[in-house]
Amino acid sequence: MIVDQKIYRKAFQEYLRKGTPILQSIKQERTTSRYIWRTQRDNKVRSSHANNDGRVFSWRNPPSTGHPGEDNNCRCWAEPVPEADSLPPVKIRNEYLIAGPFGRWGPWVEIFDLAESEMGRGDDGFTVTHEVDIEFSRRGDGPTSTFDVEIVGLGQTDWITGPGSTTITHSYELSGRSELRSPTRHNFTGTLKARARAHSITQNVDARITFR
Repeated sequence: MIVDQKIYRKAFQEYLRKGTPILQSIKQERTTSRYIWRTQRDNKVRSSHANNDGRVFSWRNPPSTGHPGEDNNCRCWAEPVPEADSLPPVKIRNEYLIAGPFGRWGPWVEIFDLAESEMGRGDDGFTVTHEVDIEFSRRGDGPTSTFDVEIVGLGQTDWITGPGSTTITHSYELSGRSELRSPTRHNFTGTLKARARAHSITQNVDARITFR
């Protein structure tokens, strides 16, 4: 598991230049279960790898491209995601959505703001990764019905059928000391908003948002 990016990148450069194998001890210096995919961000990067840039993956569940550095001549690298014992405490935010009747969308509701998070910087001093868990449940004892929820923000769009839950993960960089700078391919906003629509009559939906 690659955790020390400087050591690994140096070893990988030696592999490219001289064919020197990368020692297993370098890959397993410390343990991490997830990583952020990083590219060189130039015109030599494969399009499939460019699409992975900034996304979080699990070592146990690789993307279709394989892990960074595994593909032939791949220069991408894996930045470790800190484990739970080094992260800020969990915060919980509760919001309320109205799912419009018979497929009509209810109003947008802001459910998360980066300003509320206490996530620190990564090992490079500039990278920050946010993971937001969201659970949607029906409020009250009225007639049961499923509902759709659309979530927009942090450079992405997600869609689930509720009751249910989802996880929004986004990695971005700090430009200077505090200014947010996101990958150019994303239409980045620092908030998440959600709206809901019911499959039959109007539903009242509770949203439980968990983050650090």
